Amino acid sequence: TDKGEVEKAQLWDKKLFNHTVEFAGQTNSVEIPNALRPHPDLESLEIWGHNGTTWPNWIQSLHNLRFLTVDGGTLCQLWPLGKLECLERLTLYSMEGVKKVGVEFLGLEDQTSFRIRSPQILFPKLKQLLFYDMWNWEEWEGVEEWTKEDSEITIMPSLSELRIEYCKLLKALPDFIFKTPLRTLDIIRCERLAEHYEEGNGEWAKISAKIPNIRISSGYI
Repeated sequence: TDKGEVEKAQLWDKKLFNHTVEFAGQTNSVEIPNALRPHPDLESLEIWGHNGTTWPNWIQSLHNLRFLTVDGGTLCQLWPLGKLECLERLTLYSMEGVKKVGVEFLGLEDQTSFRIRSPQILFPKLKQLLFYDMWNWEEWEGVEEWTKEDSEITIMPSLSELRIEYCKLLKALPDFIFKTPLRTLDIIRCERLAEHYEEGNGEWAKISAKIPNIRISSGYI
């Protein structure tokens, strides 16, 4: 609870490759998470129970981060994680404050940002994207009018697996997901998603034509 005590650890100067931060449910000021800044060469990070209003300000500097897990907390908006250059696996659990995942998650400022003629690759190395127990999540915003052919923006060019489990209010997947090289899609215990993409309707045709391995289940697997 004391910023000065946290800073004494000088985590930024210790070359750790795996780092777990657990806030144990207390309400966190901005200063404490920021003071927990790890070494910039960190490869794996887990954040548990962060109940602050913003993400730590050092996440953007983790250019070697390959694995990120965030569990719990009350954050309402996802940080622009699409700008993490080496991220391969992203796992998000039980983020109760998130009702909408917008384009800022990708690293875009707004719906028109993709028209800027400067090459960008968003989530360049992400292979696995996993969402669990996001009970209040209703909308995953797409990028309207974006096409791979007409834009300098590339979105998730390495994505191979998307798993969404127990996100019962989520209505649909964003269109850009179907323009990635996705190989495996798991939709588990997500009533609205399962209904939207159930076999036999038009949306099933959209996903089955592009994704070879699909599992949609009302029960646990």
